Amino acid sequence: MEKKLVSVIIPTFNRADLIEYSIISVLNQTYQNFEIIIIDDGSTDNTREVVHSIKDKRIKYIYYKHVGLPASARNKGIMIARGEFIAFLDSDDIWLPKKLEMQIKTFNKIPNLLLVATNGIVFPTNLVHEKILIGNQFLLLPISIFVILGKFFGELIVFKQLRKNDLIFLLDLLKLKRYRDSLIEEFSFK
Repeated sequence: MEKKLVSVIIPTFNRADLIEYSIISVLNQTYQNFEIIIIDDGSTDNTREVVHSIKDKRIKYIYYKHVGLPASARNKGIMIARGEFIAFLDSDDIWLPKKLEMQIKTFNKIPNLLLVATNGIVFPTNLVHEKILIGNQFLLLPISIFVILGKFFGELIVFKQLRKNDLIFLLDLLKLKRYRDSLIEEFSFK
């Protein structure tokens, strides 16, 4: 069976101390048919040098003048992505080795899926994560847990230029009735 390409988009800004871990977590995936698109939003530290020190032909590094909105970097990545699937990885996040494999297997098993999410582990930090209140509990929604069918981005005005863009994007996604009707209530990876 032909393996479908996954475009992994990593927006970054001044994350020289962390981005290597993010990239290595992608390179260590058991599913290996991917491209890594790193969009640098004008870093002033040595992020560029760290990225260039990792030698892998699947890595593309794009630097542009600082805008300060992750949405802008994600949109630039989407525009050059070649994959049938798009995955986002924040430059301070890492993936477990089977993340892409499990998500692509789910896409292959269940036709007409728009996105597949995995569980995530949130480490104590000063960073603010996107969250939504469900009942009396907050559900954290970091964009790094999703793989999204690439053709979807032709039907939506991708990420809005807002600071809380991950949550806004996911809520826009759920508003699209033709996709909402095909959502799966519950399944788990074993």
